[in-house]
Amino acid sequence: MKLLELTDYLDEYLQSAEYEDSSLNGLQVGDDRDITKVALAVDCAQQSIEAAGGIGAQLLLVHHGLLWTLSSRIVGYIYRRIKALMDYNIALYASHLPLDAHPEVGNNAQLAKGLELVSLSPFAEYHGKKIGFAGRFRKLKKPTEVQVAVGDLLNCQVTLIAGEKELIEKVGVVSGGGAFALDEAISQGIDLLIVGEPSHEAYHPAAESGLALLFAGHYATETMGLKALGEHIAQKFKLETQFLDIPTGL
Repeated sequence: MKLLELTDYLDEYLQSAEYEDSSLNGLQVGDDRDITKVALAVDCAQQSIEAAGGIGAQLLLVHHGLLWTLSSRIVGYIYRRIKALMDYNIALYASHLPLDAHPEVGNNAQLAKGLELVSLSPFAEYHGKKIGFAGRFRKLKKPTEVQVAVGDLLNCQVTLIAGEKELIEKVGVVSGGGAFALDEAISQGIDLLIVGEPSHEAYHPAAESGLALLFAGHYATETMGLKALGEHIAQKFKLETQFLDIPTGL
């Protein structure tokens, strides 16, 4: 299919225009062409571009793109990345907040689904949009049980800061740097907040409020949406898709 046919669909499906975002979401590099293979990665890094070129992809779809609101000069590593995209003739598409928030293939929706949370509702307001989800376990769980479940689901190390409750019912999920949602979680009576990147500033407010915090890593919490989006594209358009797992350990 044509590249712009796919990117126009993604813009609408992910509702990219609805989000105030520092990322320039949408097609960032490339022009119209025929595409048969799409690579997906969390980051637009030299390693992911080289990997996409190695498998013959014509489009690299990422969560953390190359171009942001205050973009750098095209020098150094930015120049090398753009040169590699052009050398391999790969287009680049980015979806940042829209992919976090999407109710079907979003990072947070997929994590909530994997944990079998029910009664989901939008949660974690950021730039005027709810980008996470809050839900409940059907059966109460110990915080350590949730820690193990998240680690198994994302295949990552998980840090738990236990709260005052021995059993968890209500959970908030915000991928990446989701600790900004701490006050909202406290006000909503959430028992456990699952985020990606550890936050020193969140420790004492959480401890003093009795809220349990679970840090599963920025990278790990932002893989599930890309995998789900790749499956969606493959099924809808009969394109070959491949997720490139390039973890940072952070």
